[in-house]
Amino acid sequence: DNDGNPADDSANLQAAIEDILYAHKVDVYFAGHKHAYERSYPVYQSVKESESYASPRAPVHVVTGAGGCDEGHDDYDSKAVATSWHVMHNTANWGYGMLVVDETSLSWTQYDAKTDDVIDTFTLTH
Repeated sequence: DNDGNPADDSANLQAAIEDILYAHKVDVYFAGHKHAYERSYPVYQSVKESESYASPRAPVHVVTGAGGCDEGHDDYDSKAVATSWHVMHNTANWGYGMLVVDETSLSWTQYDAKTDDVIDTFTLTH
C-alpha cells in the first residue's frame, strides 16, 4: 500500500499465515518467486520486533527468489524498502543461498551466482 505494507496477494498471505507462524514460534520463513533477494528483521503485523537475531519472538522473512528467470529481476517499491522491518534487498544479482544449522544457531548466506561473493548473511541464535 502507500505506506509500504503488504497489499493484495501479499496481504492475503500475511492474513492467512502470520498468526500461525507467530503462535508456533517459527524463527524463519523462506519464500521465493520475487525474482530477487530480500531479508527482514523479526517482524509481526508489519512491525519490527527487534534488530537482533538472538532468540527472536517473531519470524525473520527471507525471499530467496534470485535463482534466475527469463523475465529478469523484479523491482522493489521504494515505500516497501523504507519500512522499519526491511533490512536489505538485491535486485541486481542472480544468486543462491546456503543454510547451516546446528544445535543453537541457524546461519543463512546469500551468494552471487556469477562470482560466489557474499551478498548477505545473518545468524539466528537460541
